[in-house]
Amino acid sequence: SVAYKGSSSIVTDVEQKKNNFSFSFTDTLKLPLKDSIETAGYALTQKSLPAEPVFLSLWEPLTVVAALGITVYLFFTTRSSN
Repeated sequence: SVAYKGSSSIVTDVEQKKNNFSFSFTDTLKLPLKDSIETAGYALTQKSLPAEPVFLSLWEPLTVVAALGITVYLFFTTRSSN
């Protein structure tokens, strides 16, 4: 997210005008494109990556453990049925 805020003033002999402005922009890109989009000379283009959500980081290990548990359970229950 990039945000600019500020004000500008125009002063003449007759009057003074002050204008406030703000601009913000947010964009999403795919991770492999990060290095090609960032430019070392411009700090504006460089940001740290957000942390991975906890649920997504636990999803793969939980899936593996569940699959192994089901496999072991089925192995022993079908073996003892005969």
